[in-house]
Amino acid sequence: MARREGVAHDQSEPVILALHRIAKLLALILAEGKTKTDAILRLSGVGFPPGEIAELLGTTPNTVSVVIHQARKMAKGRKSSRGVQTRG
Repeated sequence: MARREGVAHDQSEPVILALHRIAKLLALILAEGKTKTDAILRLSGVGFPPGEIAELLGTTPNTVSVVIHQARKMAKGRKSSRGVQTRG
């Protein structure tokens, strides 16, 4: 029996949508009870892009990007200060 082109795609679409819903639910569980900043950093840490994080948390992609940028900047500053030895 010959398969028509596009049939497999049509059959996989519901599976992809279900997986996307599952990912969203898991993301919300991961963020539950956290501050918005902590939730953003956790979701970013597991690979969610800023647009999806913003949608899940009810904020803007720009806000998400700023939080991530500030966290990276702070982490970089902590790494730099650990390497500096002071005389005392």
